[in-house]
Amino acid sequence: MRKTKKIFYCTVLMLAVLIVGTLYFVSNSWVLIPFTYDQEGFPRIEVQVGDLSCSLLLDLGSRFPLFLDQTTIQSTLHQYQGPIQWNEMNGETKEAPSYTIPEIKIGQLSISRPTAIEIPEDQPSLLGSVLDKNLLLDFPHARILACSRLFKLCQEGRTLAKWIKVPYTNLPLGIAIQVDTTFGIKTLVLSTSVNVSGLKSSCLPGSKPSLSTCTIGEREFESMIFHPIPFPDKESLSDVDGFLALDFLKNHPMYVDVHEKMIYIQPPTEYFTRIPVTFNLAHFPVVDVQVEGAIYPMIVDLGGEWVQLSQRVLRDLRKTSVGVKTWEDYFGNPYVSPLYKISGMAIQDLFLIEVETTPLSEEFLDATSSSYFCHRPLGLIGCSLLERYNLLLDFPHQAIYACKEVSSLQQKGLLSSHLLVIPFDTYGTRILLSVEVDSKPVHLLLDTGFTNTTLFDFFSSKARSFCIGGHDFGEQPIASAQTHSLTRREDGYLGMDFLCKYPLFIDYQKKQIVIDLGPPGD
Repeated sequence: MRKTKKIFYCTVLMLAVLIVGTLYFVSNSWVLIPFTYDQEGFPRIEVQVGDLSCSLLLDLGSRFPLFLDQTTIQSTLHQYQGPIQWNEMNGETKEAPSYTIPEIKIGQLSISRPTAIEIPEDQPSLLGSVLDKNLLLDFPHARILACSRLFKLCQEGRTLAKWIKVPYTNLPLGIAIQVDTTFGIKTLVLSTSVNVSGLKSSCLPGSKPSLSTCTIGEREFESMIFHPIPFPDKESLSDVDGFLALDFLKNHPMYVDVHEKMIYIQPPTEYFTRIPVTFNLAHFPVVDVQVEGAIYPMIVDLGGEWVQLSQRVLRDLRKTSVGVKTWEDYFGNPYVSPLYKISGMAIQDLFLIEVETTPLSEEFLDATSSSYFCHRPLGLIGCSLLERYNLLLDFPHQAIYACKEVSSLQQKGLLSSHLLVIPFDTYGTRILLSVEVDSKPVHLLLDTGFTNTTLFDFFSSKARSFCIGGHDFGEQPIASAQTHSLTRREDGYLGMDFLCKYPLFIDYQKKQIVIDLGPPGD
C-alpha cells in the first residue's frame, strides 16, 4: 500500500513539473540558447546533465535526443530502455544501449526524461532531436531561439513576412527541403555535422566539387559549391540527394515551424562594399585583410584557388591541421603543402568564415616570377575565398566593389551603359574565358597574379587582334611562357595589363563577366 502511494505521489509530482515547465515555455515568447563554434567550425551547446556541465555537438540530423558516454549517463538517475539500432550515413547499421535520464537543462530550457544512447568515451557527445520545438536557427550570430509559436516571435519584433517559406519533411537523416540546383531539383537535408554542402556523386558531372545555382522557394540564392558524397546504395537513403550544410546555414538564419512543418529562410541580403586597392612593385593588387584582430596587406590572386599565408602571419594564428594539399604552378612544378583551417578573415565588410590555408611556398615564389621574388607578400587571396560575392574589379580607380547586381553599380555611376557581357567557364573555382588572339581561339584564365597577359608558346610580343565576346580590343601586348603540364585547360592568362584598362564585373551567380567599354556614367 505504501509503495502504491509512493508511486502515485511521484507520478503526480512528475506531471506537475512537466505542466509547470510547459506553461513556463508557452508563457514566455522565446528562450535563448547561445552556442559556440569549436576549432573545426561545428556548433557546441552547453548542456546540464545531472550535476555535469557538458559541451555537446549540435546534430540537427539526429533522430535521437542524446548521445552520451557511459560516465555521463551513470552520473544521473538513469533507467535502462534496451538496445536501439540506427543506420549511419554510410549505410552501416549500429546498435547501442539506450537509457532514460531524468532531465537536461539548456540555458533556461528544461527537457524532461530524454532518451540517451550510450557511445564510446572517444566519440563526441551529441545533442539531437531533443530540440523538437519551433526554432530560430541564427547560426550567423551563434544562437538559437526556442519559440512556442510563430506569432510570439513576431511579437518580439522578429517579423518573417519577407522570409522565404518552404515546406519540409522529416527523413531518417533529418529535416529535408527541396533545392533547385544546376543539376536539377534535389532533396537536401539540413546538417550541422558537415561543414560543406554536398550531393551524391551520381548527381554531379565529375568527381570534383562543382559550382551550382541555388534556388529555394523560387528565390535565387548565391551560387554554391557542392562536394561529391559517396552515398551507399541503400533504400533508406534513396529519398536523400545530399546535404545543405554549415556553409549555407552560417550565412542564412532560418525559422523551423514544427507545427506547420514549414521553414522560413532569410533571403539573400543585398550587399555593397568598397575595398581600396593599392599596387605593389610588381603591380599586383593588394588589399588589407584582417585576421584575428591584426591587419595584413595581401595580394588578390584570382589565378589561385585558395589562401596562402606567409610563415610570419601563419605562425601566431590559431589553426587546425586538416591534411595536405597537392598542386602545381603553371610550369608544371609539383608542390605539397600542409593544409590548415583558421576561424576566419575579414576584408572591409566581407566576413569570411572557416578559411582553409597553406603556408606560402618560397619555392613557388622563386619559380614563378622575379616580380614575386622582389616583393615577398604576406599572403595570397585566391578566388575560392571571394567567389561567394560578385565583384567589380575597378583597378583603373584602385578599388574592388562587392555588389550583387550591375544595376546597383550603374546607379552609383560606377559602370556605364556600354557593357560587354561574356559567359565564362570555371576551372576549379577559377574563371576561364574564351578569347580569339589573331583569330586563333584560346582559353585564358583571369589572373590578377600575372602582370602581363600571357600565352604559352606565343612567338610574338603583340597580338594585332584581341577579341572577347565578339568585341575586338585591338592590339594587345602578349608575353610568352612555356609549360610542361599536360593537364591544363588554359592556354594562358588574362593579366593586370588588360584588367587595369577596363573595369570588369564578375557575376558568379550567373557565371558571366561584364566588361565596361565606356567611361563611368556614360
